[in-house]
Amino acid sequence: MRTTGWAWTDHMGRERYNGHPPMTRVIKAGTELHRISSSKSKHSPNSFNHAEPLSLDDEFQGRFEPTDRSHGGYLYVAESITGAVAEGILRRSRLPAGGFVRRTLLADKAHTVMVLERDVEVAVLMDGGLPILGLTSAISSCFEEDYAWSRTTCHRILDVAADTDGVVYRCRHNAAETALMLLDRHELDSSALRIVSSCDILTDRGTREQVLKVLKETFGLQYAGAGGARRV
Repeated sequence: MRTTGWAWTDHMGRERYNGHPPMTRVIKAGTELHRISSSKSKHSPNSFNHAEPLSLDDEFQGRFEPTDRSHGGYLYVAESITGAVAEGILRRSRLPAGGFVRRTLLADKAHTVMVLERDVEVAVLMDGGLPILGLTSAISSCFEEDYAWSRTTCHRILDVAADTDGVVYRCRHNAAETALMLLDRHELDSSALRIVSSCDILTDRGTREQVLKVLKETFGLQYAGAGGARRV
């Protein structure tokens, strides 16, 4: 075990959570939340995932979801459409060096706007909330090969912060944007996330224009296709 600044690391060089209770933040009722998810899913976009947790060596695991069922179901959302694009479209990708987005990244995806109907309290995994945990921004900026570490670390933090409704963190591809992993282990459930709209990105013109604008202006990426009609 060794330290780097305030962060303790294990023999693999990964930071080790120190067991301290995290800072928390209240997300107020009325907050608009965004999600980009599969438009083919049989589940509503405000549904919490209650599937059997993926193993820690599964290539499709996410960054923070619980490692077992003790924290209930989970739902990833962002606090802006820009954050939703960063998390829902680009998270698993290195940003394309050529500056073009392939159709496969946008196909069969929907942008959903929700409004939070009640206050929720979440653990802070960003900015000034990290040093007290013995962590750095690596918790939200690591690549998929370290998701087993980020998941187990987040799970331990949520064990300590047992009264919280999830975590807030900065998006990997845009640190100016924040995202949430919400849990339904207490009183929070889908009824507290009222859906305002949910539209397919490629087939709904207004949604497509919004998403392509974010990709171009924030990430410098151009979509080479034409709606849902042309493959690239």
